[in-house]
Formats: sequence, structure tokens, C-alpha cells
Amino acid sequence: MRDIYRLLLVGGLSLVIVGGAILYSRDSGLYSLISGAVSGPAADTPASSTPPTDLSAPREPLSPYGLTVPPFSRTEWVGLAGFPDSAEFVFPIPGAGSYLGGRLDLEFDAQLADQGDGRLTIAVNGVRRGEIVLNTGRERHHAEIELTPSDLLGGSVSLALAGQGTTNSGQICPADAANSGSAIRLLPQSALMLYADAPLDAVDERLIRLQRPVTLRLSADLADQAAAIWAMRRLTAERIEATYSLSADAADIAVSTTSDEAATIETTGTVRLSASDGVDRLVALRSASRPAAADARWPVMIGQLTDATGLRDFRGSRKWNIDYDLVNLPDGGLPQALDLRMKTSELEEDFEWVLRVALNDNLIDTQRFSGKSEWIDVSIALPADLQRLNNELVIELVDTSPNESICRAGPQAQAQLLPGSTLAGPQLPADGWSALIRDLGNADAIGLVLDAALTPARAVQVSAMLAQVVPQDAPVVFSDAAEAAPVRLKVSTGAPQAPQGRYIVSNGTTQAADRLSLVEADDPMLADVLPGAVVIEVSQ
Repeated sequence: MRDIYRLLLVGGLSLVIVGGAILYSRDSGLYSLISGAVSGPAADTPASSTPPTDLSAPREPLSPYGLTVPPFSRTEWVGLAGFPDSAEFVFPIPGAGSYLGGRLDLEFDAQLADQGDGRLTIAVNGVRRGEIVLNTGRERHHAEIELTPSDLLGGSVSLALAGQGTTNSGQICPADAANSGSAIRLLPQSALMLYADAPLDAVDERLIRLQRPVTLRLSADLADQAAAIWAMRRLTAERIEATYSLSADAADIAVSTTSDEAATIETTGTVRLSASDGVDRLVALRSASRPAAADARWPVMIGQLTDATGLRDFRGSRKWNIDYDLVNLPDGGLPQALDLRMKTSELEEDFEWVLRVALNDNLIDTQRFSGKSEWIDVSIALPADLQRLNNELVIELVDTSPNESICRAGPQAQAQLLPGSTLAGPQLPADGWSALIRDLGNADAIGLVLDAALTPARAVQVSAMLAQVVPQDAPVVFSDAAEAAPVRLKVSTGAPQAPQGRYIVSNGTTQAADRLSLVEADDPMLADVLPGAVVIEVSQ
């Protein structure tokens, strides 16, 4: 009988020990069930009322003349993906006033895989201003960073984010040292708050405070419609999100070809802008983009095409994506080469750096460099036949240092794409897109004419087409001046009845990977243009 009691006692103790081990294990479903019942809903939904993260002791407003500046488009994903990762963003400072100080109100949506944790570092104008601890699951973080007058001396405030952490799901030996199970998004609710020393001009304040997307009135007048279409092209080039509205009362902006004043506020609250000076004023107040490459000369500095020229930490490999459009390059020229300069950390032993460069998803160069060298300085040819209206260069740097064991990740490396890297050139073809962009950029005036009134959808399409081929600083004119201009762009739909000159066609024939076609008047393909396709006739 005593043996039976001993067996029962041993069995009971075993159940207690095993049960305790199960509850202790964070991977246990029973643990999740019990902890969920105790602590409430899981952390996979964003916190709705997370208190602000106090990073720099926010003070009372410096003045009653506060101004909120939204940073970027609501449709643009901005943030960090995976650990380690880093990124930089720019908040424009409107030039309409003088400011005593300001504040960055930052909203983050952080998602980390199970058992992941990390740290988000925030720097302003290159100076570290705060740290946020990131926990498993999905969380909202609100950070407020006070800005001094010295932070506002330039035309913009630079925000740099860096993420460090792990998302190895509790494995002792992580299978993926890249720690890719994290995403930290800077939400579009984030904004720059400025305190002016005096009230701003009413029109300027109204333009700065407009919510995104900015709505443009699509007037029944054809000349005003053409001016609104060109305004849309300019706004989107400056990363100012915009759309059209048929309702006069619902529109934020009305572009006029007959207005004597640059900007006025109508009784409905709509701001009426003149087609030239008024739109210039809006762009100057709301632009968040880098200086246009078209304002530069060859060679074009990489720092004009991307903000990703700071120091980067990584394990294994790191990519830099550089986008360039022919319409934004001087004279619409094709770059002949990428003159690449990078600063790298020194690798251990005799390991090497591997450099890969791709153009429009075509691998064009692979080279190896000594890991003992601190510099990579190389010129890589860019084939003209691989270049399009919109181009993407991908630069990948690979650290060949192996993991010392399955349970130990390789060392973290550092590299910087130097802003002095350049696109060298140009190649100037005598025909094709490059020649058309060059002709339009050198024209004394370009008349934009509509054959008939356009729907909002068609107007958006025409704006997008113009953005591909007409430089944003081109002298575009409207109304009577358009008819007398040396170069005319006439917008219509369907195949032209009496073709002459050159035609830019959408939704019809296609050339290579471009979404538009450039068709000569005598090309039989022009007769096959679909009835609903937008056609822009270029005549000189």
C-alpha cells in the first residue's frame, strides 16, 4: 500500500513540475490563454491612448501664433523595416514668417514579432534627441521633441530614425540574423509645429494649413482647366499630394488664368491662385522635396536624388535605391556612368566586400574589394538601351564575413554612400524621349491647349503624362498665349484625324517598359490608338 502512495506522490509531483514548466514557457498556448485572461486583449492592436513619450520636456507654447506643417503624403509609407535599419526624412519650414521655436509631434506604429524587442533612436539635424523602447506586438508611440531657433536656421528640419533590436522568436540560435520581423512606421499624423513671432499673412497661413490631399477646382473654362492640370503636375513633383474636385465649394485651390493677384481668398474659403505667381507661392510654402536635379549641371550629385547618404549599420548586406527620371536631369540627358564613392568599415581577417549594381532590374556590374580598404571608388557604365523615362539604380554592398557558428551572428558592419557620388554624362540621343525632353526644356514658351473639357480622372492622367516629359520649370502658358507659343501641346482623346508632328500616347501602343509611347505622325501605329486613350500632340 505504501508503494502505491509513493507512486501517486511521485506522479503528482511530476504533474506539478511539468505544469509549471508549461506555464513558464512563453511559447505555450496555455500561457497565452491564461496571460490573456489576466491582462486583457493581446497587444496586436494599436494602443488607442498611449501617453506621449517625454523626450525633451515639452514647454508651454512660445507664442499664440502656432502653425502646423504636415510632412509628407498620406499615401507614402515612411519608416523602418527589420533590424538594424535607419532612414532620414525632411520637414519643410515655410518661408512666410520668422519663428521663435517649434516642436516635432511624431506618431509611430511599431510592429514586432513574438518575443521581439528593440530600441528606436531619434535624431534631429544630426543630434540625438531621444530613445523609445519597442516591445513585442503592435504599439503606438507618441513623441514630442522641442526645437530651438538654431534647429530652424535652415530651410528644413531633418529627422533621422535608427532601429536596433531582435526578432528571433526566442530561438537560442536564430536562423535569420537579419531580424526582419519588425516594421516601424512614421504615421502621416506626424507634423512640425512652429511658433511665429507675429501673425502670418492670411493667405499664406491658409495655404500652409491645407490638409492633404490639396483639392484643385476643375473649372469649366478650358484655359483654367489647362492651368489646373499644369499646377497638379508641379505639386506632385514637389511631393505635395493633390486631387481634383468638380465642386466649387469643396475645392481648396482654384487656378485662374485671368486673376490679377497672385493669391486671394474667395468667400467660400477657396484660395484663388494665378497660374504662374500664385502656384509658385503655394509650392514655396508647401514643398518638401530636395532641389530638383534639373537645376543642376552634369555631373549630377547623388545627394540631389536621395536622402540615404548617411552612415548605415547592417549585417550581411545593405541596399541603396536611387531613382532618377530623365525629365529631371539636365537637358533630359542619359547618364553615361555611375561614379560611385563609398566609405566602409574595415572587415576582419581577409574577408571581402562584394558590390552589385543593377539598373531597372538588370544586373550591370559585380566587383570585389578588399575588406581592409576603407574606400570604394569605382565608375560603372550605364547602358543607354537599359534606360527609360523612369529609372531605378540599386546598389548592394555585401559583407562576406561568415557567422562564426550557427548560434552566433556575424559582426555588424558600417557603410556610407557618399553624397559626392555622381551620375556622369550626358549621352544626348538625337531622337526618342531624351530629344523630346530637351526640345521642351529649351523652348521659349510651351502652350498647353485642351481639345475639350476633361473629367477629373482624365485630368489626373494628363498631369501624370506631362510629369514624364515636360520639365517642371518649363515656361508653360495658357489661353491666348498658348495659341501663339512656338511649341504647343494639344490634349485630346482617341486617334488624331489629321496627324502631324509627334504624339505622346497613353493606354495605346507601348514601347519597351515605358508606360507612354512617342509616335511620329507617319507611324501606322497611330491609327491603332484606342478610342479612350489620351493623346498629346507636340507641334512646333
